[in-house]
Amino acid sequence: SNIELLRRVRAAEPDAFLIFKAHPDLVAGARHGSVLPGGFSEASDLAVTEGNVLDWLDVCDEVHTMTSTVGFEALIREVPVVTYGLPFYAGWGLTTDRLECPRRKRLLTLEELVCGALMKYPRYLNPATGEFTTALKVTRLLTSGQAAGDERTWHLKFVSFLKKLWVEAARKHNPG
Repeated sequence: SNIELLRRVRAAEPDAFLIFKAHPDLVAGARHGSVLPGGFSEASDLAVTEGNVLDWLDVCDEVHTMTSTVGFEALIREVPVVTYGLPFYAGWGLTTDRLECPRRKRLLTLEELVCGALMKYPRYLNPATGEFTTALKVTRLLTSGQAAGDERTWHLKFVSFLKKLWVEAARKHNPG
């Protein structure tokens, strides 16, 4: 839990000024059984719900997280990260990990991790054609200005395409 995470960080770093940045789902009440940040005052020095989490990375010395992608964002910004779960970026020698992942035996550079996480592993969709493409081609499309047309039309086409895939997958797994 978030409270337990904060307690562990406080025990490890008793003199640190701990800032708890609530996940937007937590603030919106979309996570059942979660407590709003007011309940975190005993374990943190400051609990915040406003602002972009990336802005907070500029003022912190270290990020402690269970599995949040903010840890990945922190690594990219050269902020040290301590993980208490097994996010995709843990176990490669770039983070201080409280859990061990025996499968991850080799060390990666930050460049290798970013390449794998953003270029090699994911599949990207060309919003104009609806076809799968590479990260490089999507980047070129977005930076060339070709994507500057009716963004709402592209958005609706993309959502429609995702809905179609979801319906097809649901039918395959739940026939009848």
